Parts: sequence; structure tokens; C-alpha cells
Amino acid sequence: MGIREPIKLFFPNYNKEELFKIIFLQQRAFVENILLTYEVDDDMKHELEKPELFANFLNAFLSVFYRPCRDLIELQHMALVNFSKYSEPIIKKEIQATDLTKLWRHIAPVLKSNLELLYLRISDAKPMKPSPGKENNTSELIPQNFANTLKDELTSTKTFAQSFELPYYAKFLLIAAYLASYNPPKEDKRLFMKNHGKQRKRLQQVRAKAKISERLNTQLGPKVFTLDRLLAIFYAILEEKIGLTSNLLAQIATLVELKLIAGSKEIDLDTAKYKCIVGYDFISAVAQTVGFNVRKYLYDFM
Repeated sequence: MGIREPIKLFFPNYNKEELFKIIFLQQRAFVENILLTYEVDDDMKHELEKPELFANFLNAFLSVFYRPCRDLIELQHMALVNFSKYSEPIIKKEIQATDLTKLWRHIAPVLKSNLELLYLRISDAKPMKPSPGKENNTSELIPQNFANTLKDELTSTKTFAQSFELPYYAKFLLIAAYLASYNPPKEDKRLFMKNHGKQRKRLQQVRAKAKISERLNTQLGPKVFTLDRLLAIFYAILEEKIGLTSNLLAQIATLVELKLIAGSKEIDLDTAKYKCIVGYDFISAVAQTVGFNVRKYLYDFM
């Protein structure tokens, strides 16, 4: 008796407006977290509890974090960390809560700097504990639950990789960038041309013995590669045939902007050089979404 194929249901990621509404529901918990850190008078407490203050913060926060991250739990965590920093000059009476321009100038560099802390769980925020007699009040436990949930559900690089909504070809460009960074250029022909399969098998045992005393390329760090080489590998691993379009080149610039590869955003076929800055676990997770076996095309695993 055969086993039926499971029914697959597609659940799209939340859009920006939906993320705003969901995170906004936790406004009280965010304010309570600040009140555990700072001692404020009743007037300041009333100021911090105003919904428009949190709404203004969320708009600023999502304008920076929405593009590189669509994961709700991670966004909640980073919003919790940054709302405290957003409110700090208000609490110190350095900036009025209604002065959105000054607040943006204050928080914008902080938000952009904290983009590099996505999924790293680096925070100076104190864990929230319930007030005496309110141990069963779940609304007060939300910030502490954020940390617990993150630890349980977001410890893998796979979640991080899948949070990037990269276009189909951009994923293959990123894979090609990784292969270009971690394979010797002289091995490209043997790795990516189909008629070199027998040669790979013959050399496998010889190279396995030689590797005992060598450091693997994947341990030495990424190497710089040219745009020509990136495109050559991209076309070699892509099963379908597509032309070189401006849209395809623009996706390389997007990968640079997202800090997945390092290099110039300006596309120059003659001088442009790049380096892939994501690790093996990350690239494996991305490759899995398009059914590509990265290990098969890495010189270290031949």
C-alpha cells in the first residue's frame, strides 16, 4: 500500500503592516521592560505609556529592519532591545517625546548598527521578572518569554538563512559566490564540467590522504573572486539557460547591500571583485530551498 504525498500548505511571511500590528499588541510589555530598568516619576511613566510613542518607534524600527529580516520572533527581540534605547533620551529629558525628527536622528545610527546583531542574541536588556503577587500575569512575562523562545526556536543558522526572501536566481548567485570563495580557481573546470566525473573519482583517494596534513579551504576563510568567475560558476550550476540581464546584475548589488557578499555595489565586469561572507551552514540552508547540493561542488569534499 503506497504512502500518499503530504498536502503542502504555503503560508506567506507577514508583510510590514501585519508585523507592525502584531508587535504593537505587546506595547505594554515593552513599556514595563523599560520601567524595570529606569526609575521614572508618574508623569514620565504616563509619557512612555502613550501608544503614539511606541507607534512612532515601530515605524522607525521597521523602516530599517523589515528588509533584511521578516522573522517575527527575531523582530520582537530586536524591537525590545532598541525601544529602550529609543526611550532613553526621553527619560533623561534630552529630547521631547513629540520631536520625531530628533528621535529619528538619535535612533537611526543605533538601529543600523544593531542590524549586525541579528540572531546573535547580544543584548544589554535585563530579563523581566513578575512583580510580587503577579506571577500568573502572563502579560508581564512577555519580554522574558522572548528570550526563552529565541533560545528554543532560533538557535540554528537555518532559520536565519530562510528569513531572507531572496529571489530564485539571487540564491544561485549567492551559492556561486560561496563556491568561488572556497574553491581554488584552477579547480573550476574539474568541479563544474560534467565530463570530469571520472577524474574526480580517481583522485578522491589520493587527495583524501594528502588532506590529512592540510588545512581545508573552508577553514582558511573566503577568498576574493572576480565578477567573471562568479557568473561562470552561476551559469555552470544553473540547470536552465538565461541571459545576462541588468536585473541579474542588480541582484548581485542586493547581495552586497544585505551583507551576504562583500564588494562594490557598482557592477564593473572588468574590475569588480567580491568575497562571500556567509558560512557553510548558512549557504547549505539557502541551497536546500532550491534543491542544490553545495557539498558536491566543494573542493574540500571531493
